[in-house]
Amino acid sequence: MRIEQYPMPESKPLWEAMFRAIFGEPPVTECPPVFIVLDVEGEPVGFASGYSTSLAEFYIQRIGMVPGHHMHIKLWKMVAEYMKSQGCLYLTGNVRADNRRTLILALRNGWNIYGFRVSTGGEQFVQIIKEL
Repeated sequence: MRIEQYPMPESKPLWEAMFRAIFGEPPVTECPPVFIVLDVEGEPVGFASGYSTSLAEFYIQRIGMVPGHHMHIKLWKMVAEYMKSQGCLYLTGNVRADNRRTLILALRNGWNIYGFRVSTGGEQFVQIIKEL
């Protein structure tokens, strides 16, 4: 099991395929500049994508596992370790307010709530942060 950052835009087809497999729909946003893949025995099974908002902070735009693979906590921990090795001090992200499972998972693994926002489409999100 390993985690690796893939270069963009060369990895866009892999990002789009994994996005569809995990979220069941095509991506509605452009491919983010950072794409990190969890690889198990040569098979990509999870990813995190996002961008640096400052020298010290990385914003996780999307994170997920391919159905049938239950390593969500491992993925979150490996992304945190990888970003820390890159000099990052904080991870931030948004969890849909109705996604209690993910929110509880994040809180149990050292994330904190620092805010709340409503998207232009009316979706509600809890903003989370983790110090590395």
